[in-house]
Amino acid sequence: GSMSNRSVTSLYTDKQGTVWIGTYWGGVNYFSPAFQHYIHFYASEKGLSFPVVGAMAEDRAGNIWICTEGGGLDMYQPRYNTFQHFNSLTGHRFSTDYLKDIVYDEAYNCLWIAADFTNKLNCFHNFIYQYVQIHQHHVQKHSNLQDYQLHANEFLHDDEQEVDKFYLRDYKGIYHQ
Repeated sequence: GSMSNRSVTSLYTDKQGTVWIGTYWGGVNYFSPAFQHYIHFYASEKGLSFPVVGAMAEDRAGNIWICTEGGGLDMYQPRYNTFQHFNSLTGHRFSTDYLKDIVYDEAYNCLWIAADFTNKLNCFHNFIYQYVQIHQHHVQKHSNLQDYQLHANEFLHDDEQEVDKFYLRDYKGIYHQ
């Protein structure tokens, strides 16, 4: 088969070598190199919460976490072939339901989630979440721009570095704390 949509927004390879392909209005395509075919996950009550997909990450239990740009966060449990939604409709309020990027922090068993249109990160730890406000005086900027409002659309965490160090990218530059 083919992909559900050719507008690719993200790629993720899980621990088993399966490729997860996020699309713009086409949901998620799951490609198994062993079987050479696509499986599609669309937006539905028992599927994805929204068809526009941001980044994806896998936790230590093998769950795939999927950022959506309008439906919040989805957790896919491959073992049960089920989705669970975390968004304003289900009572899990992040800074917004427009989520762009996600990184799994193995040391803290925490998901760091960059939200769109805000200057907040979301820390999601064992189904408990908090906002991390990013202020200019807390973040060193790797950019020659003088004034900015941070709209994080990419979050990077280097496991080789200190646990509390992270990097953010937006359309104006790269920042680190």
